[in-house]
Amino acid sequence: MRMIEFRLYDLRHTWATRAAESREVDMTTLAALLGHSKLNMVMRYTHPQERHQAETVERLEKANAARQIAEFEEKSIPTNSPTLPRNPVNFSDSKTEDKPNQIN
Repeated sequence: MRMIEFRLYDLRHTWATRAAESREVDMTTLAALLGHSKLNMVMRYTHPQERHQAETVERLEKANAARQIAEFEEKSIPTNSPTLPRNPVNFSDSKTEDKPNQIN
């Protein structure tokens, strides 16, 4: 049976990784909390998991799509056009209203 070595600094790596993955702590603050003066030292302590990386890419893709949709909608709506009524009036012929819908 193989024994797993455990060091106190393993907890430091785990804590730094979880703090970075939480998105609640920016890297500069994390560096200060760890007592590091350089960000490259923080990078040695954080080990983002593949799951976290995939979730981050998914969030970025959603944010980018939302931004592109908003830009498209902003460009496609004319600013000087009259506004449409909220409840448009039905102008259909009264003869067709009396007949039930038929499927051919």
